[in-house]
Amino acid sequence: MNPAARKGPSNRFMGCGLVVLLSVTTCGFWGVRTTRALLEFKRFEHTPPGTALETVVGAAVDAGFEPWPMGDVGPDDAGVATVDLVKQHGPPVGSWHLLVNHVGGRVTAVKPVIPD
Repeated sequence: MNPAARKGPSNRFMGCGLVVLLSVTTCGFWGVRTTRALLEFKRFEHTPPGTALETVVGAAVDAGFEPWPMGDVGPDDAGVATVDLVKQHGPPVGSWHLLVNHVGGRVTAVKPVIPD
C-alpha cells in the first residue's frame, strides 16, 4: 500500500520554520531592549554640572543601577569624590558603570563606562 500523497509543507518543515521564527523574534526583542537600555545609559553623560547628587543617583537607581561597594572613591586633593553605580547584564553585554564625580553634593561630571 502506498502512502497517500500530501499536499503542502511537511510537519518537519513547519516545525523548523516555527523554531526559526521564534529565534528571530527573540533576538530582535532582546536587541531592541538592549539598545534602549544603552541609550538610557548614555544619556547620563549629558547630565549638567551642578545637578544634585541625589537626583542623579535616584534616576540611576530607577534605571536599574546599584551602588558598587568597591567603587566609591573619597575626595581627592581638589575635593572631588566619585560614586560608582553598576548595572549587571548577562553575557555577552556584561556590566555597565556610571562614575558620578561630585563636590559638596553637586555633580561635576558623569562618565558612563563599559569595561572590556
